[in-house]
Amino acid sequence: MTWLLWFSLACVKSRDPAPEDLEGLIRYLYTNWEDPVSVEDGLENMALWLETEGQTEVARDDGFILEALDAETIGDLEYPTRTPLSEMVGVAISRVSPYSIDRHAQIITEFDQKWNSPTKYEQYDRNITEGSKTDFLAADAHNVPEFIFTHNDVIQERLGIRIPYILLKNYRWTTTEDGRRALLARSWVPEYGCSGDDGEGGNCVELSFSVDLLYEKSSSEAYRMTASWNYVSLIIDIPQDIQIDQLAGGIIGNMESTDEYLAGE
Repeated sequence: MTWLLWFSLACVKSRDPAPEDLEGLIRYLYTNWEDPVSVEDGLENMALWLETEGQTEVARDDGFILEALDAETIGDLEYPTRTPLSEMVGVAISRVSPYSIDRHAQIITEFDQKWNSPTKYEQYDRNITEGSKTDFLAADAHNVPEFIFTHNDVIQERLGIRIPYILLKNYRWTTTEDGRRALLARSWVPEYGCSGDDGEGGNCVELSFSVDLLYEKSSSEAYRMTASWNYVSLIIDIPQDIQIDQLAGGIIGNMESTDEYLAGE
């Protein structure tokens, strides 16, 4: 072995193996989103979960409660720090969409994203800030793999109260060993957003993070999994169990709204 080859091998960063449980896998994918090899490793285990436990009634209709994310999992991403991360609630939902991963990829790149939840969003404008829409939608995008970074101007309505905020959400293609394609997304809010004309009202999106996965079930169907954590401060106090129910309902509503949009309804 030459000195140069030995030095190169010595400098390769070691990777921890991907976890097998849902909570561990989601955190692993969030932390390692920028590393294509780690994403592939995590997806192999996540694919097994989606095809088994992810198909249960609990996964579809109730969701799995997640522990709040910690600073180590989030890494060097910019996020609001005035509220402790431990205040967040988290839920993961898994369902099957009757539409192909290619149909989903197409609408991901649209400017107007209100279809995610028409009754929830007054505005959801998406701009691609890195990556190419054309390359992202190419037939071989999963082999590269291609990615896009998006900047989203959002106005959310809760109980008749308008809350504007910025959402950063990035997508990348990957594949499993058997060649099935997947799209993995990671999102977060870099700053809190509050109600009121001056942005200083008492109703605020304080923290929000998510992992979204679309995984090819067949040429016409896709597994979907969304894990979301957030903390929304409101003038009225909402018990944590109700916050969890609202978060799960919001994820389910988003999945249903997406399929309705793809159906042309």
